[in-house]
Order: sequence, then C-alpha cells, then structure tokens
Amino acid sequence: MKRTVSIAVSAAVALAWICASAETLIGTLDIERIVDLHPDTARNKELLRETLKEYQDEMAQLEDSVRAARKAAAASVEESRNPALGEKARRRAEEDAEKNVEIARNAERDFVEKRQERQRSLNEQELRMLRLTVRQIEEQVSKYAKAKGLTVVLPTSGTRLGIAPAAVWADESTDITEDIMALLGIEDKAGEEEPAGEPASDAPKGE
Repeated sequence: MKRTVSIAVSAAVALAWICASAETLIGTLDIERIVDLHPDTARNKELLRETLKEYQDEMAQLEDSVRAARKAAAASVEESRNPALGEKARRRAEEDAEKNVEIARNAERDFVEKRQERQRSLNEQELRMLRLTVRQIEEQVSKYAKAKGLTVVLPTSGTRLGIAPAAVWADESTDITEDIMALLGIEDKAGEEEPAGEPASDAPKGE
C-alpha cells in the first residue's frame, strides 16, 4: 500500500514538473476498461478455465491416491495390533505398517506441494497473458501519442493491473481511451446497446 501511494505521489510530482512547460499536451487513459474489453482477455480467461480444469482433474486423482494410501496405512496399523499374531508375524506387520504410514505421509506431502505448484503455475500463466495484452495496448498508445504530439499519457485506472493511477482527475477532453480502442479494433458493445421498446413520449396519456 505504501509503495502504491509513493508511486502515485512521485507521478504527481513528475506531472507538476511536466505541466510547467507551455508545450505540454496530456492524454489520459482508462487502461482497465481497454484490458477488460480486449478480445485477448476473453480468450485468456477461457484458456485459464481449461488449464484450471486440467489441474482440478489431476488433483482429484492425486487426492484419490492419498485416500488409498491412508486406508492402506490404517489397515496395516490395525493388523500390526492384532493380538493373535505371533512374535515374528507381529514384527513383520509392524514393519509393513511403518512403510505404509510413510507412503501415506509422502502422498499427502506430494499432494500439497503439487497443489501449490499448480496454483503458482496458473497465477504465472495469467500474469504472462495480462502482460502481453498490456504491452499491445502500450504499443498503440505510444504510436498514437507520437502521432498526436502528446507529451505524456497518464492512466486514470489500473489498480487491478498493478498500475498506480497517476491522474486523480482529468478533463474528458484529454481522454484518449476511445481512440486507442478504435486502433485496437475494440468495440464496447455493452455501451452501444439501446434500451428495448418504444421511446417514451413527453405527452400525457389519454384517459
């Protein structure tokens, strides 16, 4: 939290310095909106769901193995305590029980480690995908800014992406979000939908 605040303060100081120039042209960008609407985001979510399903199936199989190992260990321990066993048979049963208990412990440890590894792998995959999407957006922003002669482009959002918004407030005239979306071929279909039905009339209804 302190780091994010520090970044935001630094950005504000830098912005104040930039604005001291009479030639400054500023653009602002709602990068979270672009990422959410980017076609790669929907595809990435589907890929992540498929990967998660594979991991869940794998974990389910490992969990079955753990249950089987626990059951075998419990049966071995119970057998080793059978009062009907002779001394030699009892020692052999105790050795078998120790081995099976160790196998069960190893199975449990492997399950936990594998689950953590898969979760870490899934998080890394998601982060790689997000970075690629953000990089595409940044490339278009860079080209657009150079073509329009903008001095700086500041994000008005980005917390969910690990980006500290640098603009606390900005006039709508500085917003280049729609222009960047057009360059990327992104349409905000939800924003374009019109309410169904006939338009309401201002005239009073008849009796």
